[in-house]
Parts: sequence; structure tokens; C-alpha cells
Amino acid sequence: MGNGIYLLQNLEKINMYDHVVVQDYLDRPLIVDGMKFDLRIYVLVLSCDPLKVFLYDDGLMRFSTSEYSPPTEKNLDNMYMHLTNYSINKSSEHYHNCDDENRGSKRSIKYLKMWMASHNYNFATLWNSIIDIVNKTIIIAEPTCYTLIVWHDLGPPQLHQAVSVLKFWVWTYLLTGSYAPGF
Repeated sequence: MGNGIYLLQNLEKINMYDHVVVQDYLDRPLIVDGMKFDLRIYVLVLSCDPLKVFLYDDGLMRFSTSEYSPPTEKNLDNMYMHLTNYSINKSSEHYHNCDDENRGSKRSIKYLKMWMASHNYNFATLWNSIIDIVNKTIIIAEPTCYTLIVWHDLGPPQLHQAVSVLKFWVWTYLLTGSYAPGF
């Protein structure tokens, strides 16, 4: 269940010598249909020189599988409530796999757009913020991408294939923050 993922309320419990990623927990997230969710956004970096980036206009909402309530000592261990990772929630008895993109534990971002409109939220503002984050992330990473391309162009044909795979994984890691992104 979610390799190494856990929640804690006391930072002193973290070994500062371990290689870990620590995130601040949002205790008042936007709740849709009673559940927490995250967004899976798809970005294609077609070229780094010149820089050509495409953002897919849809994606996934990944839902927790237990109804949300703010974290307390009593519910902090309920990973199905507080986390939206597929690797965790797929083992929940409440995980709902559905072909309808407007229902289930995974839904289309188009559903979020519809939901936000019906609850008087501005989806365009959210989407523009996402575009801004993607742009800034790509700009920060662009020099690394360019270095890989230059190295790639100087090598033998076998290196061409290896670096193409490496570039894919570099971008996947960068944009999802995961060595093995869950779908």
C-alpha cells in the first residue's frame, strides 16, 4: 500500500538523514462528492530547442475512497480518507472502477469543470494556475533537458535510444514527482 507513504503530525518523527519528500498537508482541501481528490495532468515536451510544450486539456481526478473529515489522532491512520494515490486506494473495498468518466474513483477533469460550475467556482482560474505551474516547472527544468539533448546528439546510435528513454523518465519524474507514477 503506497511505498513509504505515511502521515504524521510531529516533524520530530522524521529522520533528517533519510532521503524523503515531505509535503504540507492541506487540512481544508476542496471536497468533491464528499471525497478528497488530486489531479493527474498530462504534459508533452515535444522539443527543448526550440522549447515546445503541449498541455492536454483533460486529465484525471483521482479520488480517496473514504469520505473526508479533517485529520485527528483517531483518523490519521485512515489512508483511504487522506490520500488519493491509486496504489493505496485500489485495495479499498470502496474503490469503484467505472467506464463512465463522471463516476467512480477516477474521473475526467471535464467532470471537475462541470462540478465547479454547478458550485459557483471558476474553473478557468484553476486551469490558468495549472498552466502557470506547468510553465514554471518546464522553464526551470529546460537547461537539464537541453544538456541531455546535446549529450545525446554527440553519442552513437545506441545512446540515442537510451537517452530518449532517460529523457522520458526525467520528465515523468519531474512532472509527477514519482519514480513509478500510479495511474
